[in-house]
Amino acid sequence: MATTDLTHKALPLNEIANRLDRNGGVAELAFTLMEKNQFLEVMPFMKASAETHHDFVKTVNIPAGSWTRRDKGVDIEHSRTRPAREYMGTIESYSQVDVRNFRGLKKSAAAAIRLQEDKGFLAGLTQSVSKNLIYGDLGETPDGLKGIFSRDLWNATGTGQVIDAGGDGIDVMSMLVVEFGADTLYGIYPSGTKAGIETEDLGREPKYDSDGKRYDVYTTHFIWDLGFVVKDDRSIVRIANLEDVVSDGTNNGFDDDYLLDAFALLPNAGDKNTYIYTNRRGLRLIQKTAKDKVNVNYDPSNPFGRKWIRDYMGSPIKMEEQLITTETAID
Repeated sequence: MATTDLTHKALPLNEIANRLDRNGGVAELAFTLMEKNQFLEVMPFMKASAETHHDFVKTVNIPAGSWTRRDKGVDIEHSRTRPAREYMGTIESYSQVDVRNFRGLKKSAAAAIRLQEDKGFLAGLTQSVSKNLIYGDLGETPDGLKGIFSRDLWNATGTGQVIDAGGDGIDVMSMLVVEFGADTLYGIYPSGTKAGIETEDLGREPKYDSDGKRYDVYTTHFIWDLGFVVKDDRSIVRIANLEDVVSDGTNNGFDDDYLLDAFALLPNAGDKNTYIYTNRRGLRLIQKTAKDKVNVNYDPSNPFGRKWIRDYMGSPIKMEEQLITTETAID
């Protein structure tokens, strides 16, 4: 998994030098730490009911009705609900560059370098949020979110929403099968903000060193307020304890039956707004399974197979690289 450094340090001069070509222009920057984090790309967002949290109601029980006949009464019933609340978190950072580092540069080059740096921050914050949505532990990060895998329903194999792939140890991984929607699973953001990262170019502003002496920096501010609501617990299924093919040739990894089982657990059984999330290793396992399905990938016009499998029974397969390959197996 890629790593990022989002400490609040101004962009140093040597970094600017690295990004200039021989003619003083800005060299093309290869973002080698970029990842595919598609959970956030698809999740719908709704405005929260309050600035720091969202209150909603979960249905606990619905009336069943009574079989009856003439001259016989029926039971009086009502549905039962319980209030629920989900809290939001805020992730924030600043990009800063000493204005003196831009002396002698063309304005277009200076602007391009700042844009490159801002792009790195956007990628880094997105990765941090994606990781927190999945693995966030309030014991470790009190100001973050309580991630999916930190919640009891998806942290044990006997809950009904976890499918056990049989692997063990500390080098297993998971896939997620989710159904998004206003009645199932959605993101939230506070009133007065917007869904997604808000960026503001603060321009030139003063900064002070450890001795209290001033210098000026160009600053961009990044802030993102968000949370997520699991309104229907059935809307998330975790396929846990996945391993790759082991040395003796046995496979404790992916089996497409796991996806069939996961779909059956969803509120609408995969009929709408259903997505499968996996990392690169998981995508490889899915592709290998498809490859071995009675030559479905191979014919004379495609001797080396068709393109990567991108859906399963009509539900898109999405890349989420924050799903790590070093999970500890759950019981």
